[in-house]
Amino acid sequence: MIKAIFFDLDDTLENWWIAKTAIRDKFCGFVAKKYGLNREEFFRMFVKVEYEIVGKSLNPMVYDRKVWVKEALKRFGVKVGNKELESLDRLYWKIAFSKIKAYPDTISTLRKLNKYKKVIITDSDGDPKNEIKNKKIGKLKIRKYFDLIVTSNQTGKNKPDKGMWRFALRKLKLKPSECMMVGDKPEMDLKPTKDMGFTTVWMRKGDWASQRKEKKFKYVDYEITKISELLRML
Repeated sequence: MIKAIFFDLDDTLENWWIAKTAIRDKFCGFVAKKYGLNREEFFRMFVKVEYEIVGKSLNPMVYDRKVWVKEALKRFGVKVGNKELESLDRLYWKIAFSKIKAYPDTISTLRKLNKYKKVIITDSDGDPKNEIKNKKIGKLKIRKYFDLIVTSNQTGKNKPDKGMWRFALRKLKLKPSECMMVGDKPEMDLKPTKDMGFTTVWMRKGDWASQRKEKKFKYVDYEITKISELLRML
């Protein structure tokens, strides 16, 4: 029997794709103009750096957007100092937060799942104090629906390390077989949890899913494209 549902945040509960589109248009446009680059070329490089890091490095600090910007610019032969990177980081998040919002059915679904314990399992954004994640969760107005929120800062390692899930299971005194994991990144969210004994649900939406259109994963039990589809499964 399922007693708890674990959720990823970005592109699972939150429509990060809208924010990422604004980052492409406004942030990458600003950076490209500032350093004499082509916007689309810089955006492609920025995303390339992101995919070289996300799901591969277990160090929470490398999810800091300053790391991604610095590396992307370096590949165009552009060097930037720390103050400049801080300024660009503030601009990145200002643009992102102007667009961040929950999927239309997120809050109504969370309300209806009131019989289950609910947990957010999310990698940090290279922010030791979790200020960015906390601001994001606050803006989405979903905090009150969750019994526990665990970030990679608390365990010292990003997904797919199993530490965050183990931490949550200990806190809730639950077995993996009593839990379901919902996430948009199968390799990061679902493979480790299936190995542990969770029921796994792929939220097949957002940037990650668009890169895996034809793929099937043996460790995915169910696929959904709307979070409200969980209500028919439980």
